[in-house]
Amino acid sequence: MLEAAVGMSRQWDAFSAGKEVAESLLSKMKNKPKFVLFFSTIHYERNGGFQKLLDGIYSKLPDHVPLVGGTVTGAVTPDGCFTRGAFGMAISGDDLEVITSLGLNVKRNPINAARKCAGRLKGSLIRSKTKFTFANISNGTVPNLPFIGRQRIMRVPFSGMAMRLLSLVGLTLQYGVGREAEAFEELTRQMPDSIILGASTYDNNKSISNYQFFNKMVYTNAMTAVSLQTDHELMMKTTFGLKPTGIKLKIGKKKLHGCAFGLINGHPAAMEILNVLGWPENYLDERIYRRTYYYPLVCTKGGLIYPHVMGLFVGKYITCTYRIDSDELEVYSASGRSLLDAVNENLAAIPPGKKPVLAIGVECTARLEALGAKINRIKDTLDAKFQDVPYLVVYCAGEGAYIPGGKPGYFNESVNLATFLA
Repeated sequence: MLEAAVGMSRQWDAFSAGKEVAESLLSKMKNKPKFVLFFSTIHYERNGGFQKLLDGIYSKLPDHVPLVGGTVTGAVTPDGCFTRGAFGMAISGDDLEVITSLGLNVKRNPINAARKCAGRLKGSLIRSKTKFTFANISNGTVPNLPFIGRQRIMRVPFSGMAMRLLSLVGLTLQYGVGREAEAFEELTRQMPDSIILGASTYDNNKSISNYQFFNKMVYTNAMTAVSLQTDHELMMKTTFGLKPTGIKLKIGKKKLHGCAFGLINGHPAAMEILNVLGWPENYLDERIYRRTYYYPLVCTKGGLIYPHVMGLFVGKYITCTYRIDSDELEVYSASGRSLLDAVNENLAAIPPGKKPVLAIGVECTARLEALGAKINRIKDTLDAKFQDVPYLVVYCAGEGAYIPGGKPGYFNESVNLATFLA
């Protein structure tokens, strides 16, 4: 039987927060945990640092217990909805087998990072049980360029040259687009028999820094993962709450590993997107990426939709958070109601008569930003479904989902719940 506990802390000091999370987890469990998922908001970067945060949790957590996680924008737990704090889930079980791994330098070589990460995981979990892998992957960051600074709107006359500079910065200094979709897809190729849930580590929606945790170590450009086997059934579902508008876009002049494009319907992309959406030119400011949360650009492939959030405007180019695998896009729309309905749709997929034991979820930060205080309604929905069952939902910059026999997806604006069933 699986046993799980969820703990959290709102302490400002990093060491104290880590210690409190560990004390909370251990006090709620009858057995020693076999591993811990551990997340925090970016605030501890300036309140002791993340090494102190991990020192704090391991001041109470036994040294041999593996830990993986990273920074997130916020979380929903049975204790509430938070955009500041530290959050953990500890899991144990007689039939549970656990292995952890990591890969480095995701932005420079995501394929190699995923292969290194998968190498240990797939070689250790070989019995034909339910296999589940959770992977944290470093997200992209807005680069701080000479003479330009760190801006989301770069009004540069030579945008092609600027894109080449961004590509060079990404390969050498490893700033810029995260390339986590490429890493995630390689992980699914290496581990085709495992259900895989992925999360892009993030900060407080500024895209300046993000961190990954692996046992007692802190990384900034890595993939950290945990794989487990159990006799319990596992159900994972992805939902969106997005609706097509019928507005079709033909894009061209792709750059930055396919994450950016310079043309929409034959016109410079940055201005044409305003025309398409009927927005005035003064909307092209540092807040435009927040405005576009309700209007993601979606490509359809293999029966799946892949929503893209527009994150950076460089001259005429629009840069999204991960690779765009089509030249045909459609503008989708969302409302507060539809974003909340996506959670109900996800939970409705749990088979009747099956009792949840624990649930791990990843949602897009765009949903948190768009819903604001209404995020408490998601907690109410989760509480009504899970009741006394431990759950942890974190908000990230990108979400990966893969079920054996299906196609891997890396998304924005999605809800992904992995629910273990008795």
